[in-house]
Amino acid sequence: MINTTKIVKTSVITMTIISIACVLFVWAFPPMSVNFINMTMHSRLVVQEPTITFGGVIIAIIMWDIIVGLVSWLYCTIYNGIKE
Repeated sequence: MINTTKIVKTSVITMTIISIACVLFVWAFPPMSVNFINMTMHSRLVVQEPTITFGGVIIAIIMWDIIVGLVSWLYCTIYNGIKE
């Protein structure tokens, strides 16, 4: 059995750190971040420089933390439910 609470907490903390690093990258290097997204998506989805607001950052972090928390919980539930 893995500890679901620990896994969910560590996943959410990790996602928060990654999100803050991403925001800092986009804030520091707007043109480079647009090029990076366009190259990784193999298209030109983003054509203008991103707009970063404090509220947008907070909402994005909360949204991604909820998604990561739910996925981590689902993983732990499935893992703990498998009989050996």
